[in-house]
Amino acid sequence: MNAQVLLDCIGQIDDSLLLQAENFCVKRQLRLKWILPTAACLALAMSALFLFLQPQDYSELPKLEINMDSGGMGFEGLMAYRIEDLENGNPWTEQSRLKTLPVFQNTRVYNRDGFFTGGLSTEEMKDRVRDAAEKLGLKIDSIQVRSISEIPEAAPYRAFALCGDTQVEVSENGGILISYPNGKPLPKEYSFTLSHTTQEQAEASLHYLLQQYHSLTGLHSPALDIAGSYSIDAAFCRSYGSYEGTGSPEQQIVAYHFTGISFVPNENGELSSVSLRRENLSQKLGDYPIITAKQARELLLQGHYISSVPEGLPEHTAIARTELVYHVSGFDTVFMPYYRMLIELPDRKQENGLKTFGVFYVPAVRSDFLEALPLWDGQIN
Repeated sequence: MNAQVLLDCIGQIDDSLLLQAENFCVKRQLRLKWILPTAACLALAMSALFLFLQPQDYSELPKLEINMDSGGMGFEGLMAYRIEDLENGNPWTEQSRLKTLPVFQNTRVYNRDGFFTGGLSTEEMKDRVRDAAEKLGLKIDSIQVRSISEIPEAAPYRAFALCGDTQVEVSENGGILISYPNGKPLPKEYSFTLSHTTQEQAEASLHYLLQQYHSLTGLHSPALDIAGSYSIDAAFCRSYGSYEGTGSPEQQIVAYHFTGISFVPNENGELSSVSLRRENLSQKLGDYPIITAKQARELLLQGHYISSVPEGLPEHTAIARTELVYHVSGFDTVFMPYYRMLIELPDRKQENGLKTFGVFYVPAVRSDFLEALPLWDGQIN
């Protein structure tokens, strides 16, 4: 077949058939262009899912010994007319769906002689005092250190600088305290009191203070932690705090417990002090698998809890609130998460209607990673 005959044959083909053939080619090209990247994305997603479903290896994690001695500090409880009065800024909720949380070695604990070991050195504390004063634009008049005079071998536990009518202190755990003995007034439009400030006013005052002390805190996205409870004489006491609100839920929980900031008013509604928590978290033991809040409540009812409530669980236990916390004290050998449960103690209800909520702790770390689960034996633990 020569070229002329071929052209004649093509010329006799129905135009509609040519159009269909053209559309088929275009659609095939478009379909291939869409299928290839979609297939690549699907492959990546399946790979990620495969990795996610793989059982994590926790074999290298050391077992944890529970050591939550309160140091003889007595009964831990909160007073309120309603459980809703005891709100706080804890970022954890039961919808958080956490699988693991980090556990840290406490580098600063009480020894048998009753003083801290493993904290900052004297020079490190002095350096941090100078740094804090510089960030606040304060001129240092003098720097001094404090130690326990009854124990000659005890290292200084605090360094402080006098800066006019302001005092800057740094403790051996790295915490910073700015004190204003004569009070530091806020602008008149702000209400900043312990007992006579509404929630809305408290939020406005806290936002103002966070702006004023941003150079010291370095918070990028402050989350508010406004809380309160009642004293035995029915006086409401509000607290003003904040922490870093960015990052994963795990990071926010750690920030809430270990690196927050608090502002304290005096009786005149002026700023009395500013404190920054700065625990040393350099010795991380690992990310430990944790149980759910529901599982923790079941363990509580089985007696696996720690509490300083002398009478233990009431006969008819009604859990008013559950929250996930880190217990942080100088008596803890490790910083590990617990479920903290508030339970109304009917026998401690006041005539004015004020209720007492006892505090009970259940380890949040899975029991196979604990040396032993705590068991209430009728003694304060």
